[in-house]
Order: sequence, then C-alpha cells, then structure tokens
Amino acid sequence: MTDTATSGLAALPTVGPLYRERAEPAEGMLEAACHAVYARTAARWRMAGRARAKRSARRAGAMAAEITALSDTDLRARATALHRSVAQAGAVSEALRPEGLAVIAEAAWRQLGLRPHPVQLAGAAVLLDGAFAEMETGEGKTLTAALAAALLALTGEPVHVLTANDYLATRDAGFVEPLLRFLGLSVGAVAGGMPEPERRAAYRASVTYGSGKEVAFDYLRDRLVLGTAGHARLRVSGLRGDDRRRERLVMRGLGACIVDEADSIMVDEARTPLVLSRDIEGELPAEVCHEALRIADTLSEGGDFAIDRTRHRVELTEAGEDRVAELSADLEGLWRVAPHRRDLAVKALSARHLFRRDEHYLVADSGVEIIDEYTGRTMPDRFWNDGLHQMIEAKEGCEVSGIRTPLLRLTYQRFFRRYRHLSGMSGTLVEVAAELWSVYRARVFDLPTHRPLRRQRLRSRLFPDETAKWSWIAGRTAEMIAKRRPVLIGVRTVDAARRAHDAIRARGIDARLLSAAQDKEEAEIVSEAGAPGAVTVATNMAGRGTDIKLAPGVAEAGGLHVIVAERHQSRRIDRQLAGRCARQGDPGSFEICVSAEDELAPRLVRHAPFSRSSLGRPIGLWLVDRAQARLERIHGRARARLVRQDQNLEGLLAFAGEDL
Repeated sequence: MTDTATSGLAALPTVGPLYRERAEPAEGMLEAACHAVYARTAARWRMAGRARAKRSARRAGAMAAEITALSDTDLRARATALHRSVAQAGAVSEALRPEGLAVIAEAAWRQLGLRPHPVQLAGAAVLLDGAFAEMETGEGKTLTAALAAALLALTGEPVHVLTANDYLATRDAGFVEPLLRFLGLSVGAVAGGMPEPERRAAYRASVTYGSGKEVAFDYLRDRLVLGTAGHARLRVSGLRGDDRRRERLVMRGLGACIVDEADSIMVDEARTPLVLSRDIEGELPAEVCHEALRIADTLSEGGDFAIDRTRHRVELTEAGEDRVAELSADLEGLWRVAPHRRDLAVKALSARHLFRRDEHYLVADSGVEIIDEYTGRTMPDRFWNDGLHQMIEAKEGCEVSGIRTPLLRLTYQRFFRRYRHLSGMSGTLVEVAAELWSVYRARVFDLPTHRPLRRQRLRSRLFPDETAKWSWIAGRTAEMIAKRRPVLIGVRTVDAARRAHDAIRARGIDARLLSAAQDKEEAEIVSEAGAPGAVTVATNMAGRGTDIKLAPGVAEAGGLHVIVAERHQSRRIDRQLAGRCARQGDPGSFEICVSAEDELAPRLVRHAPFSRSSLGRPIGLWLVDRAQARLERIHGRARARLVRQDQNLEGLLAFAGEDL
C-alpha cells in the first residue's frame, strides 16, 4: 500500500529538510481570556463556518458537469495542473478548493463507485479549513476524510488520518487506495507490531492511516532519536553530510492531521498520558503486593479509609495509617519507610475497591488488560503506573510484571497541538466545542444530514433495581423481534453485557455479545447487526466506525431499535449509541433505561421510591441527568488541569534546555 503511483503527477518529497511541526505559541493572560470568551460563545459563530463550507460544496457541484465530461487522461491532467497550483501556493487556498473537490469527487466516482454528496463535500471543506465537522452516523466520514486528505497531500506535507484502532486504519487505507493512486498519491497504514522498516515506509507515503495511539508513540520514539537538541541537531548533521540520525527517524514530521472520531481520541482519551517506558525487573516484588492486599483486607471503610468514587480515589485516615504501621511492623523493605508504607496500602485498597474485573480490566492469557471506559475496547499495551498495575495483577493471581520506568511522557493535547494543520470529524462534537477551542484552538461546525433524519426517541424509563430493568429489556427485545426489527443494546461494562445477554437468552432469544473480550470479531458482529430480528449486546461504543446497514425488509419494519441500558459518564456517548440507528434517512428508534442501582444513579435515587410512582420517575431521571452533567464537569476540569500542568512542565523543560 505504500508503492508510489505512476500517473504523471510530480513525485512528492518523501523527507523534507527538517522534521517539521508547529511550535506551541506563548499565550499571555489577555489573549487567554479572549480565547475563553470565544469558547463560551462559539455556537454563535457556527453559522458563518457552515455557510462557507456549503459555498465551497456548491461551487464544486457547479463544476461537476465540466469535470464529468473529461476522459481519464484529461482528468489526470487536470489533477496534475491542480497539484502544481497547490504546491506553488503551499496550501489549499479557498479559491482552489471548489476545483480540487470537484476533481477528486469525480475520481472517487470512477475509482470507488461512490459519488460524494453535498454534505461530504461540505465536510471536506471544513477539514481543509482546519476545523472540526460534526456529521451524523452513516454520512460517509471515511470518504469525506479521503477527499480532504488527497487535497492536503498535494502540498507535499505528510498527511495523517487517525482512527480509533488498527483495524479501522487498515480498512480505510485499503478503501481509499484506488482513489489516491489514480491521483498519483500513495497511501500507507501503520498498526501495532509492524516492523520498523515497514512502519517507516508507511510514513513515507503521501497519506498515512493509523490509530492515534500508534502515531503518537511513533512521534515519541522519534523524539528520542532527535534528542534534546531536536531540529538543531538535524541541521548540523545535514551540514556535515551525516544522515544517520535522519535515517533512524520513522516519521516525516507533523504536517496535516485529520482525526476520525475526534471526540473519542482528543477528548475522552486526553486524560491518559502517553508514556514511552522500559521495564525494570523486581522493583515491586510479588510478595510485597500480596502483603499489601492482605493488610488492605483487614482495614474498614469509614474508620481506616475513605473512598471518593466520583474522583476515583482512596484516602487513608490517621487511624488507618496507624493500623497499617501496626500490621506491617514485622515486615521488611519498603514497609519500614512511612511514605512507601502508606502508598502500598492506598494502592492495595484501590485495587480492591475501585478497580473491578470486567469493568475496568479483563484478565487474559497475557495478564491484566485495561478496558477503555469510553469505547469498551481493551488496551493491551497500556499499564497503570506507580505499581497499581502490579497490585491488580497480584489481586487476580496473575504473574506480577516488572515496574516500567518512563523515558518520555506526552499527552494527546500537546501531541495534537504540534500538527501544522489539525482537523477532525465525529457524530458528537457540539457538546465539547468549547473544550476543543480552549485546548486546540479548533472550531466546530455541525453539518446537516444528506437525507431527513428519521430517528425517533421513545420515553426514558426508570426501574427500582437491575433485575426489573433487565427483565423489561428482555421483554422489549422480544416485542421488537416479533416485528422483525433488529435490536442493539448498549451497556457500560463487560459484566453488564453478560447480565443483559443472560437475561435475553433466558427468554429463549439468541443474541450476539460484542464486548472488549471479542475485539477481533467486532466488525463481523456489527456488520450482521442489521438483519431482521438480530439482537446485539455491545459495551459502550464497541464497533464504532463500522456502519450497521439494514437488511432488505428491515426499513419497512421500522429499522434498528437501540436500547441504552445505562446512562454513561458523558451525554455524548449516549448520543453516539443512539446514532447507530436511523442512518442515511433510514427509520429507527431508541430509548434509555435507568435503574436506581446503576452506578451513575445518585444516592438519592437509590434510597427513595422515585421509580415506583409516576410522579417520582421524572424526578429520578432528572437527578440522573444532573449526576451525569456533574461527572462531565469533573472530567472537563481534570482535562483542563492536565493542559495547565503540561504547559508548566514545558516551561520548566525549556528553562532546563530540554525539548519535548
């Protein structure tokens, strides 16, 4: 997929004179205050951005008749002339966009059999403008990204299209390859476990597809190669004729970036730092972990420790610290030092009380694998730091791995802000528009659907306990199957997915289970979820990025029905799940079910009979809404603190002469 196409276009440069990226500008207090005001009023400016994107789409459509009449040879010649104009300008100017979109749209029709509709052209114009486009599920974001990526690649800058996982990156790269090759461009895909020569070749392509995690870690490895001197060292090496350092680099720099499912990668994962590390054997022996867990089991909540479940942390009381000191009096090593003793106890208590199997992690053959709370997918190459991962391994009876010491640390916020051109897409961006501006200085424009939206929302329901909820969901599923409608049931955790699956099978209904444990079967299960009477139980947004297409006859029956079986920690995730139905003008419906025993349900709902009366249900649902909004604010503030900490850290590193 990385072979250079031969179509008459000038060859694109594979390696520029420098490892190009954007320096983060210093920002004064007045400028920061102005940006904060803009972030709060960003919704007022969306109309102008939408109008500009639609104008580019209309102009491209007006040129369609002229472009369609061209032969393949003439169309390539038109692309060659466009390439020269874009390369000379060094950017895709607004004047060149209509012609560029029209040429690439016609090439897409001839090579892929897909003719981009006006919403896709408008979405591509938003991406070319360095902004973010909110497009409904099923509107064709893959083709939209390809249109913009092809035009951006004509400038000679490296273009990265980032997706949620390796499967989607490989799939999308293969999908757009005929289009890019026709235009004289090459395409590559990076995935986990790929050898370095193949990885380097993928980045030498005009457009490179990859997951956000893979590309970010490749950037960190390149930073190790560049060292603290960074670009200056490359200049000196080039003057000396020594290209060995450049040859060790994997990437060409951070040119243009298009992020698919941008809210998932740039917001939800923003609290997880990217840490390039190496193993250190034996720093936290297995026996120390087991000793800490035994001591933690003797401590009592309320007296020895307190749990803040909202902030997901444990704190020892003074009595608890004394109790830990007493219980570890006969132990050696780390137990002799009070701060280490307290830290071991807190980590053991966290492992026991905060981190639950099949919700926060899975136990696989390779050991403990973290589950992404927003996507439901496992992250086998992620580890909790400071010994927490080893404590959970000991708790589950797994082999205790070595401590990992960090070599380089970077957050997604700092990584993405280094791209010279940043844009993205998702079905749910409006809710985080202010945050995207505050962190990335990126605007959000929500685009209309290509066809009228026919999604129907049914009334939400509140049940007194989980047993009642699962029983009702099983009955509701049976009703939909009788109408030959497919059903998608969305849950938060692997454990909840199993309970839902068991409740449905108890009714004699066959159901497919899509969770982090079946990650490899994800695309196959999702592709079959639109069959008549099909029932799929999925954790969070597992399968995101793969459309659920309705089988013949399903639309006439009412389309896909989605049951949101538990409110998530963000309204966006509820909306993402609901967005799986009624794509591209199809009919569909969704409803939200809440139990007073759900984790998100506030204590007042759990201990009051709200769900047992018609008056109480609206109040209970309102309280759950409030709890969800509060969690969103807490997570938003945590991400904002992380940005400030990164800025302070960067200032300290700059003072010390470091460069990251």
